[in-house]
Amino acid sequence: MLLNFIVVLLAVASAFAGRTEVHRFEKEHNHTSSQHVSFPNHAQQPKSLQRRDLTNLTYLQIGVLYEFNDPDPDWRDYGTMIQSIWNLAKDDINADPAKWGLPSNARIRLDFRDSIQYFHGWNMEGAYMVSAMDSYKDGSIAIVGGSSSDVAIAMAQMLGPLMVPVCSPQAYSYVLSDKTKYPYFFRPNTPAANDVIGVIPLLKNYGWTRFSFIYQDVASGTAYDSALSEAMKKESKLFLANKFTDYYTNDPGELANRAVADGTRVIVVAGNPDWAAKLFWGAYNASVVGNDFVWIFVNDIQDRLASLLKKNLADETQIPELLEDMLVGTLYMSVQRDSTPAREEFWARLPTLNESLYPLINYGGGGDEAPAYACISALAAGWGKLLQQAAADNNSDVNLAALASGELGSYMIPDTFNTGIDTPVGYFNLDQHGDFKGYNLLVALYEKGQPTIGDGGTEIGSVAADLSGFIQRVVPVFRDGSSNPPLTTVPQLPVNPSYESVSAAVILAFTSLGIFATAVTAMLFVVFMKHEAIRRTSLPFSLLILLGITISYTTLFPHIGIPTPAHCIGQTWLPPIGFCLCFSSIAVKSWRLYRIFNNVRKNYAVKTSQLFAYTGAMLSLEVLILIVWTAYDPPRPIVLPISQRQSIYLCRSSTQFQQNIFEGFLYAINSALLAFVLLLTWLNRTVATEYNETLYIGAAVWNFVALMSIGLPLVYIQSLYEYQFVIRQIIVLLVTTFTLLVLFAPVLLRIAGVKTEKVDLMNSFANNVLKSDFNSKFGSTSTSESLITNSTIVPAIERGGLWTLLNRWETMRVFVIPKMNTLIAVQLSNGRAFTYNLVDSIISEASNSGDEFSVVVTFPKTKRTFYLSFNSHEQRTAWMALIASAGGSHAGSATGSKDPNRRTSGLQSPPIKSAEVSSAP
Repeated sequence: MLLNFIVVLLAVASAFAGRTEVHRFEKEHNHTSSQHVSFPNHAQQPKSLQRRDLTNLTYLQIGVLYEFNDPDPDWRDYGTMIQSIWNLAKDDINADPAKWGLPSNARIRLDFRDSIQYFHGWNMEGAYMVSAMDSYKDGSIAIVGGSSSDVAIAMAQMLGPLMVPVCSPQAYSYVLSDKTKYPYFFRPNTPAANDVIGVIPLLKNYGWTRFSFIYQDVASGTAYDSALSEAMKKESKLFLANKFTDYYTNDPGELANRAVADGTRVIVVAGNPDWAAKLFWGAYNASVVGNDFVWIFVNDIQDRLASLLKKNLADETQIPELLEDMLVGTLYMSVQRDSTPAREEFWARLPTLNESLYPLINYGGGGDEAPAYACISALAAGWGKLLQQAAADNNSDVNLAALASGELGSYMIPDTFNTGIDTPVGYFNLDQHGDFKGYNLLVALYEKGQPTIGDGGTEIGSVAADLSGFIQRVVPVFRDGSSNPPLTTVPQLPVNPSYESVSAAVILAFTSLGIFATAVTAMLFVVFMKHEAIRRTSLPFSLLILLGITISYTTLFPHIGIPTPAHCIGQTWLPPIGFCLCFSSIAVKSWRLYRIFNNVRKNYAVKTSQLFAYTGAMLSLEVLILIVWTAYDPPRPIVLPISQRQSIYLCRSSTQFQQNIFEGFLYAINSALLAFVLLLTWLNRTVATEYNETLYIGAAVWNFVALMSIGLPLVYIQSLYEYQFVIRQIIVLLVTTFTLLVLFAPVLLRIAGVKTEKVDLMNSFANNVLKSDFNSKFGSTSTSESLITNSTIVPAIERGGLWTLLNRWETMRVFVIPKMNTLIAVQLSNGRAFTYNLVDSIISEASNSGDEFSVVVTFPKTKRTFYLSFNSHEQRTAWMALIASAGGSHAGSATGSKDPNRRTSGLQSPPIKSAEVSSAP
């Protein structure tokens, strides 16, 4: 836009700066005429600037703009043809001016401008704007031409303020119908919008309820798209399945395949005929042309397609046969103009004209010849009407000289040229938008035995001028040789599983087992609710977790069968509700443990009602989002084709954006809940094992994260939609079943009498791993046996090393190996082991409270201190002796001294019962 604006400024400046007296001479046919030329101005011009010549002829100059010397030879030949048409129109008018209402001394002169010569780094719109201003500066009082709607818009926008009429035979954009923006533009054709809207009654007539639309990314293509989209809003039984443009890809085969990938078999194409021909050639090579496909074009592409084949085939004798094979069964729309004497005469004359005078006039312009001629003849007739009316009104200000010098710009509105004269496009009548009116849309079908190059298809009917319906005149014969219209889509089978399908039956069996196991677990928890193992798990929240697991299992049922609106509500509500019940209950249980075991006050308690309030708040937030989603834009069943033979029913909101917004809120909230649970799991890692489920909760969360990270993206990949049900339900089964087992199986084992808190994994590790390692080094089992015997579980903390940063007491399994002068400490929360050399270590004791006794092992070389807390004086004494036997030396009693950070830090060692500590030798 900025570039075009600069071009306009330069061009306008050039036009007004160049207003000087200019004499021009022009040779017309066999006589010479000289003429005084002035630049157009809409104020009164000095008489010295008025145009005159020796023969008293007055020339009405029209600027004719086109890409006459396009680098593409086909476009260049086309430009030569269209130039010959304009010259023919000029010669016809000048041969008999009175026929157009002009005075006998009036002559039309064409100022041809090749816009390619103005293409000096500008875009084509800029090139046309500059060439139009140059022509205006050199005396043109009207402009004709332009190869597209884009350049017509640019010229009409620039020349409108100068009151210069513009006529373009190849501008179809509906934008140009706005007379508030383009008051001096008119055209001998209808907006492209009418052509594409005419497809709707055709589709309805043949029962084609679904179609794909491909349009060219140019002004006319955008006009087609806007018009069709607006018209489709009124159609309840017609579905626009796909819409594509060449903006993202120039590969016609890819565009064609996209249009039919979902099984749609009716394709409507709108765009430049050359572009449409290339698209159809690509579709043919991609095997998207056949008996079960219906291609409908808004233009006749036969001539352009034949020209394209000449370029791509070495043997031109193959063209007729290939052309027929491609086009049979293809429909196209074309404007049906009134059959008038001038129209019939025009098309009959063209083959008889001398091509030495009118080069390539029979080149074949796809119907553009008639509108091109009509622009010139309409201007002449409009000027004739204006002058005749002025003479009848005795208006001396409106005369031929004033017209030729550009003084009558205020009269150059489209209504001036609305003359009703007989032209090659029919009787020239314009509507209030300056568009030619009265066209019907002809619908033609290429049948077997057609087409011969240059001939059209069979006219099977037409769309009424008001687009109200389709009138069939001939029963069509489609590509398969019958008059039965091809199907609008390929029959597609839904991949949604039914209850009879193998996949649904297998998953349903496992889901039923999971629901049964969950119900049995809940029953056992209620029956043994007074058992110490269950009391430690917070029974109400354990039951809430089980309820959440059950709801998660039931998410299977809304996904079986073809979904209804009720199924969609179930698919939307069940997963977040089940997840929230499960993990919010885990979160509040873990939070209570953290508050109790990390609080400086003794006998600190967290009320169950308070925890229920937290759970309710989290659940309420999820429910609120779900209520808003359901009320505002509830997911509904839609059919999404996933291949030419398969489709899937999904539940979606009306727009993907709204679907993403609500899903995003739920994912964000639940991700935050998971992160909070993981944080509490880390903070509670030192809590005594009979209260702590940290290991199990961590396993459940990491299992959930891992499976969702892998499986969730797979559910959203369209190419895997066929397996979406299986993928989703396997993930649900694995997540829910693992959570059920890892959280509740240990508790049920305790109820059954298996004392899981006494099953020490580190003893097993020492037996099976360290034992063999030490045997190989010392050749005796005494060391490994003492390794198992000389061990205990105690709270421990290190000062001066890495643990100083953590500032936490850890529950550890401690081994002393006298023969190796070694102490090994293993964290029970994560299995991490630390080794200490007891040689030169100093042992002391510190009594921190009435029932807690510590051994302090100091390592002078590394400046570290290791604290071990025991429950009795006897245990502490025995372990001090054991450490001394391994190389430590006594520093004397330090009774009464305290760990300086033990209480002040708010961290206290968890109570370790004597039953859990192996006695020292």
